[in-house]
Amino acid sequence: MPPVSQKFPIVPLAILDASHIDVRLHQGYDMSTTPYADSRLAKYIDLRISQLRHKNQAEIAREAGFANANFISMLKTGNAKLALDRVPAFAKALEDDPAVIMRLAIEQTHGAEMLKLITDLLGEPLTYNERAWLKLIREASSNTDPAPARTITRVLKLFLHDSEADPTAK
Repeated sequence: MPPVSQKFPIVPLAILDASHIDVRLHQGYDMSTTPYADSRLAKYIDLRISQLRHKNQAEIAREAGFANANFISMLKTGNAKLALDRVPAFAKALEDDPAVIMRLAIEQTHGAEMLKLITDLLGEPLTYNERAWLKLIREASSNTDPAPARTITRVLKLFLHDSEADPTAK
């Protein structure tokens, strides 16, 4: 049998009988690599966990309903992908918005083109914070659906830009 790190050509599994099926038969698959390491989700999870100083990975795994705490490490390093049905519980364990995690998980699982297609068809999912902004606008305008005025747009952009520069302004 060839070494694990050897790359195999694409072989249609339908032409193989059970004695020839090898899980490594996939173009470019190398068991020593991390297939999702460059995904934005893996990077985001790594960053978010480092921000959660009051929780360790075992606690996050337990809260998310993962049987094995090592799965969190696998997600962080890109060795595993996050199943879409696990997003709500995982986002809650990360103390994060499920819409943010879902967008990244769809992108990781199905690619940026599929995420764009879903967004084009169903609209951009709103985060909790975005929903709060919309509620504020609706309350302030007595639900009149105001058009974005240039002055308000400039003030809002300036405000948001300044609050991003100052981490204490939340």
